[in-house]
Amino acid sequence: MKKIKNYVIEYWKEDYHPAYYATVALFLVVSLFLNYYFNIGFKLYYMAMRERNPLTLIYNIFFYGVPYLFTMCAYGYFKKDWTWVRKKEFWLRFGLVLLIMDLVLGTWFHRPFAKTFFDNNPDRYYAMLWFMSFKMHVFTLIPVGIFYYLKDRDLPFLYGLRRKGFDAKPYWIIAAIVIPSIFLVSFSPHFTGYYPICKPSEMKFVRFISPLAATTIYEITYAGMYVWVEVLFRGFLVVGMSKVLGKNSILPMAAMYCFIHFAKPAGEATTAIIGGYILGILAYRTQNILGGVVLHITVAMGMEFFAMWQLMR
Repeated sequence: MKKIKNYVIEYWKEDYHPAYYATVALFLVVSLFLNYYFNIGFKLYYMAMRERNPLTLIYNIFFYGVPYLFTMCAYGYFKKDWTWVRKKEFWLRFGLVLLIMDLVLGTWFHRPFAKTFFDNNPDRYYAMLWFMSFKMHVFTLIPVGIFYYLKDRDLPFLYGLRRKGFDAKPYWIIAAIVIPSIFLVSFSPHFTGYYPICKPSEMKFVRFISPLAATTIYEITYAGMYVWVEVLFRGFLVVGMSKVLGKNSILPMAAMYCFIHFAKPAGEATTAIIGGYILGILAYRTQNILGGVVLHITVAMGMEFFAMWQLMR
């Protein structure tokens, strides 16, 4: 735990610029307010998954690109460094991330797939729910894996997905602190209105598989999804992008990471800024993202477990 604290303090002293950090913080506060006042994140999700509106593919690029580029422009202005604008490598990596985000969050072909193979509404619901999580595996692993093989094999495997340099103890300590907080938050109706993702009340109507098996298979797929969240955000956008931006790759990532939580409860989106920032520092310092994977899966499963417990008690 002391090591993590030292990493964060050292990085803060090196990177902190009052006007830069204040500008990004103000931008995120305003964005959070506008999102939850107008429900923007949920509306984008609804457009993609329910209305199947092709304009969502364009909106997503703008929605997730803005926080990253705003932070980069604030960095350029306050730290007097615009060299990144002229680097093709920056735009190539940034563009690939936006493409992945679009494929994961803006595509809806799992719906006709479910309707074709399942004639029962609960079965269709489960198939669509599972495939929405599975998309993250496919649409992140393939492009990031190809990019790593072609451009970044000098970096740690898949941008830090390795055991070397990994010390599990500090992350378990953080998890031990966070889990009781999740338990307390689970009593909020806003929390149980969103979690669990795989709701027992829906699974009992699935015909082609038992409720227990359906829930177990989904939760394994859902937990595995966070491996690729870490690979994309802490791996590709920090370890990988550091080849272009160095230590300045962390804050833009944290800003974008906040935005991907905009369809979730407000507290989760807010804490994602701090969590993304700290995990980004650890990924940059250690060139390892396995701790983030462990912590992220632990927290995600804790949310699912406590939400199920609240619904069944």
